[in-house]
Amino acid sequence: MWKKAAFQKRQGKYKAALKLYTKILEVDPSFQDAADQEAAILAASGNVEQAMERLNDAKMNWPNEKWVYDRFVQLHVVFTGDLDKALDASAQVAHLEPSIMHEFLIPGIVHLRIGDEQTGVELIENYGVEFLKDSTSKLEGWDYLTRVTSQWIVLGGQSVEAGIYKGMGYAFAGRSDLAKNEFKLFLERTGSWGEEVLISVIGDVKVHADAKKFSRSEAYVDEILDRYAAVLHSKSGFPINRVETASQ
Repeated sequence: MWKKAAFQKRQGKYKAALKLYTKILEVDPSFQDAADQEAAILAASGNVEQAMERLNDAKMNWPNEKWVYDRFVQLHVVFTGDLDKALDASAQVAHLEPSIMHEFLIPGIVHLRIGDEQTGVELIENYGVEFLKDSTSKLEGWDYLTRVTSQWIVLGGQSVEAGIYKGMGYAFAGRSDLAKNEFKLFLERTGSWGEEVLISVIGDVKVHADAKKFSRSEAYVDEILDRYAAVLHSKSGFPINRVETASQ
């Protein structure tokens, strides 16, 4: 039944998938993946109150499961706009799974979407710096030496390279304006070397940039950065694509 539900969802038949997930939970109330998918489809189809009811039940049943609080953050940011509840859920996620992303990026996104912008900016700034430090510290030997050398000689220091990750953070939050500003500041500081680095990073999400146009046309740079920011935002989990379950 689980595979059939997943298939129906992939086919865009959300009403059928929702019925199957509900049926699975009637048979096995401990099936967490089904509970997660049921809440997700309910929210995406506009049944936010029902989704919240399911998540409150999930919180009672699985108080230490991260996915429950991830969904709460998502729903409060996208639908209810309740800053305190979104931040409480975000803090619970960080408690259950400590990481730089959960300590800085997620609460930063919450603030930039529904809270205090300055607090959001500060959190994203810290995310960029701490993410770079953490990723660099995990390297060993020649890889570490090469990375640190490139940061200082090619890009001008860790604080400059951190600008890429700050820009990513703003893009995840749906703030393409702040993201583009950060990426452009990175380009101003790094010149042609920075262009190569940024084009490579952008290419990681299948956004192709022509190097010649990128170096010659500010309008083209804006276009590419807008596309890149849109892709990152789509991957953040915060734009919830509406689905139809009323008639299928």
